Amino acid sequence: HPGLPMDSRQVIDLALFLEKRSPDIIKIVTVANNEDEMIESFKTMSLLKREVKTAVSYHASGKAGALSRIVNPMLGGHMIFCVDRFKVSSMIEQLDLRTVRTIIDEMRKIK
Repeated sequence: HPGLPMDSRQVIDLALFLEKRSPDIIKIVTVANNEDEMIESFKTMSLLKREVKTAVSYHASGKAGALSRIVNPMLGGHMIFCVDRFKVSSMIEQLDLRTVRTIIDEMRKIK
């Protein structure tokens, strides 16, 4: 979680650096405060899938980041982080598991 917006090249460079450690998965969370940064996260996920051999979970937090939690896994991201039941200590940015399941099931019907 670098805690700031990053462009595609910065994220890919970070992922390639982390890949040298031979992890099972690479998780990167940047920030998307506006629509442009959100769209950059989609572009980044597409490029990560092509340029990084290790499985990558990549999404953005921030005001405009929620959609990346659904779209980026559809673009090749390794997993979706969800909340089964919201509690006081839950991350409000994480999506509800039932909602995500419904979205994924509906998207599969389109293919």
